[in-house]
Amino acid sequence: MSKWKILLILLIGIYFINGGIQVNTKDLLPLAPSVDIEATVISLYLDESYDNYTETVPKDRAIIIIDSVDLANDPNYVINIHVNDKINAFFKYSARPAKLIREIAEIYRGKPSNNNNTENEVDSHIIYDEQPKKLEDGYIIYRLSEKYPVSEINLSGVEEGHKIKFKIFSKDVYPPETKIINEYKSVIVGIYEIIP
Repeated sequence: MSKWKILLILLIGIYFINGGIQVNTKDLLPLAPSVDIEATVISLYLDESYDNYTETVPKDRAIIIIDSVDLANDPNYVINIHVNDKINAFFKYSARPAKLIREIAEIYRGKPSNNNNTENEVDSHIIYDEQPKKLEDGYIIYRLSEKYPVSEINLSGVEEGHKIKFKIFSKDVYPPETKIINEYKSVIVGIYEIIP
């Protein structure tokens, strides 16, 4: 047997003894490009077909003018937005006052455990439904998934002249659900804050 075959067999043996090559794929995935934007609402278009019925999401939009863009998380300039650009902003949670609430529901499964404890085993999961469930005190109530770090976020609603701050990711620019309605770019605005 040649020395190369022996070396190959030896390497394969070491590979299997050590459990193979282990790569943490999380370290290989690039972060999605994102930008932090501050903008002024110059025109607001509230969805007139929304009638406070709790099973629909108002399709509100605004035309905003970009006041500042922080490109720290977009070093390759994937998101092509600049200061003074006019943009169509489609509001994911409407431009009206809204509360985003993260709720955990408990589902009891299985049989009582054998350690003299009569409680059922508990499997917790998140209720996630972006369709609003009710209108409460003038706020549209939305349910959040577990990815949100806080249990409740209040969005005060947007008016013409307001300055807003929000983050967008590359998937939020020219999303397929926003048809071209004028010459401006389109973005989806999720969580925002009103700034002075």
